[in-house]
Amino acid sequence: YTLCFLPEVLGTVDGDATIPCDLTFPETNGKITYMSWTKNDTKRLSFIQKYDNGVVSHLNREGTIKPPKQPDILGNVSSGEVSLKIRKLKLSDVGIYYCWFLASNIKKSETNNGFIGNNGTMLVVG
Repeated sequence: YTLCFLPEVLGTVDGDATIPCDLTFPETNGKITYMSWTKNDTKRLSFIQKYDNGVVSHLNREGTIKPPKQPDILGNVSSGEVSLKIRKLKLSDVGIYYCWFLASNIKKSETNNGFIGNNGTMLVVG
């Protein structure tokens, strides 16, 4: 597989930012079933997630749904082409954002638990 992402995305206060993350998944017998975004966290504690059926959940650290602030996941999970859209940026949105994919034929190990992730995209708001 190949995971494409930007190392940095720039935004302005009260503006919007789109952070792309695309997974090229050559295995024909596999299926991407889920993707999520984390902020400043490599342990996959997601704040927003989307399933291959199009359902999007907004979560807080305790795993409960919170009212959708401004983030949304654009794109199709099954295709591996997704972006995180953050509206009405604030300085508190600055951070490193990680995208994670769960695919049906990725072997689980202690280090990946079946997930494919990136090295993070730095969102700079000024």
